[in-house]
Amino acid sequence: MSRLGLGRGSLLFSLFGFTIGIEITQLLVVALIMPSLVVLSRTPWYTPFRLAVAGSGLVLSMAWMLERGTVTPADPFAPATEWLVAHPFVVAAAVALLAAAGREASPDRQEGSGPVALPGRAETRGR
Repeated sequence: MSRLGLGRGSLLFSLFGFTIGIEITQLLVVALIMPSLVVLSRTPWYTPFRLAVAGSGLVLSMAWMLERGTVTPADPFAPATEWLVAHPFVVAAAVALLAAAGREASPDRQEGSGPVALPGRAETRGR
């Protein structure tokens, strides 16, 4: 770090800024994707989606670990990973579209159905 011209104070400030930047980015990603995941979780498509994402994460992380451990010369999934990182809004929009489609296709969603009454509460319309 001293080759970069960072003294102890600059180094601490730079590391702190980097860490805060990473945390803010993670919060933004969660805020961007969480509403779609909540909607998707109420559809029958959630379990296959969750398993597909988990499986993809496993494959991508294993390829990354093999490349870092010099078992393979390069990460074969690096282009896909780089595309996902470079296009977060496309990924979020795809998840939102999937959630909307899953919500519309949900078998418990009936055409023209109104709000669901809470258990133990009487309907108050018409009084």
